[in-house]
Amino acid sequence: MSQRSRHDVWVVEDDRALMQGLLTLMGEHGFRTRGFTDPSRALREALRRPPRVLVTDYKMPGLDGVELARRLREELGPEVPRLYLVSGERLRRVELTHFDQVMRKPFRFHDLLAIIDRNLAGPRRPASHRRMRRVGPRSKAVGGEDR
Repeated sequence: MSQRSRHDVWVVEDDRALMQGLLTLMGEHGFRTRGFTDPSRALREALRRPPRVLVTDYKMPGLDGVELARRLREELGPEVPRLYLVSGERLRRVELTHFDQVMRKPFRFHDLLAIIDRNLAGPRRPASHRRMRRVGPRSKAVGGEDR
């Protein structure tokens, strides 16, 4: 059994064909996978038993990928999975801080696989949104205003 096979990778994508394709390819590369077309259900399940990795689309009905990531980070804290966004949409910088990595659609599967492999192998860096919050108050205290 490879090291990789112990990792759960979830895919949240409302395009059923794309989701199934990603699940199939990741499964063939040794990942245990689970897919969701309903992001609200993925959120409920992840709060009960977080995966190691969650790959999500941005635009989905009901709950978009940014809100899904924000809520997971808020609720799970240090237990949050590694979060990857795949999207063709342009997002604001603050929205991107919820993710460990962002890939633009269309993307090549082996690029996504390499990113997941590399990030699972190394230590996790602190989430950028936490770093931004720590810097914000210091800027106010030192300079008196946000710049």
